[in-house]
Amino acid sequence: MNQRRSYQIGTGLFILLGFAALAYLATQTTSVANFQQGPSYTVKAEFTNIGQLKLPKGPYTITVIHKKRITCQEATSLFAKFLQRPDGDLPNGWKLKPQSGTFLKKDGSKGFRVTKA
Repeated sequence: MNQRRSYQIGTGLFILLGFAALAYLATQTTSVANFQQGPSYTVKAEFTNIGQLKLPKGPYTITVIHKKRITCQEATSLFAKFLQRPDGDLPNGWKLKPQSGTFLKKDGSKGFRVTKA
């Protein structure tokens, strides 16, 4: 009877440990958690717009949306190129969502967001 009781306790602890591991993994892999903790850069620039996106003078933060597919340095370099296109005609399959300041590759594989700091 004692041996059966110890198996029950051991099994219960094993299951509890499994649930704790799943809860930890869920917090580490959800897109919301990754997005909020994603890397960002602060940019100070003087410009007016990119297409329909209005960007008044001041500091901006660039936040990477898909951090495993694009780095902050790449996003900053792309943003600098996009600033040279005030007509909003972005190169190489990029599109702009002006209401959110989001730049996305048309296939959705990578992107970044620009917000006022």
